[in-house]
Amino acid sequence: METPAREALHALLPCSHGSIRLSADAGGTTLSGEVDWPYQKERAESALRALPALGQLRNLIAIRAPVDAAAVRERIRLDRRLQPGSVRAWAARGPSPRVA
Repeated sequence: METPAREALHALLPCSHGSIRLSADAGGTTLSGEVDWPYQKERAESALRALPALGQLRNLIAIRAPVDAAAVRERIRLDRRLQPGSVRAWAARGPSPRVA
C-alpha cells in the first residue's frame, strides 16, 4: 500500500519517482536520491509541501552531472579515426540483419 506522499510523487513525477527515497523521523520527512533534472527535484518538494502533517521537509535530492558535450565529440572523433573507410552506396554495406 502506498502512502499519500508516495502517491503525490508518482502523480507529479510518473517516470522518475522511483529514484526518489522518502524517510520519516520525529523531525520530519527527508527526500533523497538522484534525478536527472533540477525541475524533478523541485516538483518532488512541491508535491510533498502540499501534504499536511509531514513536519519539516528536507530535500536532499542530488542532480546527476550532465553529459559533457566536448567529451562526447572527442570520443566520436577518436572512434572515427579508429574506423577508417566509407561506404559509397547503401547496397555496399552488405546484408542487413534479419529481424524476427
